[in-house]
Amino acid sequence: GQRWIPISPLAANDGGLELFITDGQLAAALTRRGLEIASEFSVRVRGGFDEAGIARLLQAAVDATKVKGRVTEVVLAGGEGSNRWLQLRCVGLRPRDLKQVFDHCGLEANRILRTRFGPIAMDRSMARGRSRPLTDDELNALREAAGQKPTGSRRPAR
Repeated sequence: GQRWIPISPLAANDGGLELFITDGQLAAALTRRGLEIASEFSVRVRGGFDEAGIARLLQAAVDATKVKGRVTEVVLAGGEGSNRWLQLRCVGLRPRDLKQVFDHCGLEANRILRTRFGPIAMDRSMARGRSRPLTDDELNALREAAGQKPTGSRRPAR
């Protein structure tokens, strides 16, 4: 009987971690602070690039495209041939912003998956399209990220 509210929703062609909550006050607080909350993305990039300078290149592209955000960390995560994976930690960037940044660099980001939103990380063992409820600790961590006071368990016992 409760309404599910998406937090920082992803476009239909993007994938990865999606958060839905039923607490309207928490949803509003997270939405207001959404651009201040760090996210991590796994990005599959097609094309060659200088591994040593990719972080500088991406931050320069963020500045040049005038999207509001920053890339705080870039880690090479494997791949072979023309497709390579990068793990990006960003603040204030959404997948469409990342696509624009990579396009500005002359690189094709052909897959973008959100793997973390604030304190909540995607459970890699969970099958695609599946869900699970957040734990009380995860909910309290989200409240802290939103600038709210953590509370005790608000869920009914099962």
